[in-house]
Amino acid sequence: MAVLREHVNSYVGRTQLRLHDLVEFVQDYESADQKLINTSPYAEHEDAVRLLSAHGAKGLEFDYVFLICLDNRAWGTSKGNNNTLVLPKNLEFVRHTGATEDEKLRLFFVAITRAKYSLWLTSSLCDFAGKQAVPLWYLDGIGPEITSVSEVRPALDLLRAGWSGKYDVRQADIRMVAVRNVENYRLSATDLTMYVDVIYGGPEEFYLNRVLRQPQARSASLSYGNFVHTVLDKVTKEKISNESAVEYYREILAGADIEDEDRDELMERGVDDLLAYLTVRGNYLRSDGHYSEVSFSRDNLVVDGVPLTGKIDHLVVDEVNKTVVIMDFKTGKYHAEKWDNYPTLWKYKRQLMFYKLLLSLSPKWRNYKVESAVIDFVTPDEEGEIRQKVLEFSDAEQVEFMKLCGKVYENVKALEFPDISGYEKTLRGMKNFVADLMS
Repeated sequence: MAVLREHVNSYVGRTQLRLHDLVEFVQDYESADQKLINTSPYAEHEDAVRLLSAHGAKGLEFDYVFLICLDNRAWGTSKGNNNTLVLPKNLEFVRHTGATEDEKLRLFFVAITRAKYSLWLTSSLCDFAGKQAVPLWYLDGIGPEITSVSEVRPALDLLRAGWSGKYDVRQADIRMVAVRNVENYRLSATDLTMYVDVIYGGPEEFYLNRVLRQPQARSASLSYGNFVHTVLDKVTKEKISNESAVEYYREILAGADIEDEDRDELMERGVDDLLAYLTVRGNYLRSDGHYSEVSFSRDNLVVDGVPLTGKIDHLVVDEVNKTVVIMDFKTGKYHAEKWDNYPTLWKYKRQLMFYKLLLSLSPKWRNYKVESAVIDFVTPDEEGEIRQKVLEFSDAEQVEFMKLCGKVYENVKALEFPDISGYEKTLRGMKNFVADLMS
C-alpha cells in the first residue's frame, strides 16, 4: 500500500488523494501496459549498505560489518549512558532490557558475530562536545590503530561523486532500472532546463533526480514557491479577496511539514509579498479570461517524435481575438538584465518557449495566437515595486529550441548523460554546453 500511495502521489502531484485519482492512475497504467514494481537501485544493488542497531541485527549475517562509537558512553557503563526511563517506586522491580553488564556484553557479542568475512571496530578520540572518549572496557588489551582525520571538510562535490559513482548507468543492474524509468518518459520545461544547467544542475543531476529518482529534501525556498502558487491559483479560480488569500496562505503554512524556523520566516515573507503583489495584481487575476494552473499532463502532445508535458501557471485569454498571453509566477529576485545576459533569465526564457510549444500542440489552444509571455515577480524589488519581464517570441529561436528539445529527449532515452566538469559554471559555460550538445 505504501508503494501504491507513493506512486499515486507522484502521478497526481499532491498528497491529498481522492478515489478518482486512484482509478485514473490504474487506468493509465493499464492502457500503457506498465507494471507497478517496488524496486529501488539503492536497496537492491550488491554494494548497498544497511544501517542497523545491534538489536535489529540479531539473526542476520553480513559479509562486512562496521561497529561505530565503541566507547563506554555508547556501549558500556559510563555516566553518559543513561537513556533509560526512571521508573516510579512501585515499578522499580521492572528490569530494563540490557541494563546489566551481562546483557550489555551479550549484545556486544551479537554485534561482533554478525560478520562473515571482515569486522571493523571503530571509535573516535573525542565526542561531539570535544571531550575525550573513554574506550570500551570490553576491548581492554587490544591496541587500537588510530587513524587521523583531516579537519578540512571534504568538498560536497567529492562526497556526491563517491556516492553517485555507485549508481553508474553503465552498471547492468542500474541500467535495467534506468531503462524502465524512462520507458514512457515525456519531456517537461523543468527537465529541459535541469539537463542543460551546468551551474546548478546538469545531465548527472538530471540522471540522479529524474531517472533514478533519488530522495531529495525540499528546500524552504521551493516550498515557498509552491505555497504562493497555490494561493494565486485560488485567487484566480475562486475570486477570493486579498485578505482571504493571505489568510489562506497562513492556513497552508500552519499545516506544512517544514521546520519551525522556516515557518516563522516564510510566514512574515509570504504575508508581505502577497499583500504587495495582490494590491497591484489581485483584480487583474480575478478578471474574466484568466486561467490558472493549466495542465497538459493528459494531452498526448508530440513534436518531431518528442513527447511533451507540463503545466502553465497562468493564461490570459482573449476569446474575441483568439490570443493568449502566458504568465509565469516567480518568487525569486527580479533581474533587470536582458533575457540572454543573465543565467536565471536565460533559463526562464527557455521555460516560456517550452510553454509556447505546449500551446501550439494542444487541441484546445492550437488555434489561439500566443502574443507574448510574462515573468511576473511576486516578490517586490528593492524599491518595493512589483516587476514583470515580457518576452516577445522569435520564430527562428523557436525552431532552434525545438531542436534542443529533441536532442535532450534523445539523450535521456539513450541514457546519455555527458560529463560537464569541463564547462564553466557560468552563463557562458551553459551556452557552450548547449552548443556542443547541438553540434
